[in-house]
Amino acid sequence: MKRIRRRAIGTVQAGWLIGYALAALAYYVIFSLLPARVAWRTLFPVGVLPALSAFWMRRNAQESESFMAISAVLETTNMLTNLRLMFSRNMIGRTLMTLCMHGSQHRPGPHASFTRRRFTLILRRPTQL
Repeated sequence: MKRIRRRAIGTVQAGWLIGYALAALAYYVIFSLLPARVAWRTLFPVGVLPALSAFWMRRNAQESESFMAISAVLETTNMLTNLRLMFSRNMIGRTLMTLCMHGSQHRPGPHASFTRRRFTLILRRPTQL
């Protein structure tokens, strides 16, 4: 099952490229065969097919053993305990670095080039930069 799960995850990750190509092909074929006022109405339901396949995969895929083990641990703890752990003295640097790196992916510009070394320098010596 683990081998199939890995293959499914890889297929989903590569799926956007295949989806782009299939969408372009469907557009070309449908708009070549039908008039524009009917073609877009025909193409619209085709866009639902990826969502239906995602629902099917979600329903039929079993969770991995490691995910189930982590879920069992998370069910025994509460959110306050997890937040305390995330912002504890040992984890605060990693937590802030993860937040900054995740946020930098969504804004273009000079802030998107945050590196680990630069972030470490900011944490250690904010007044000297």
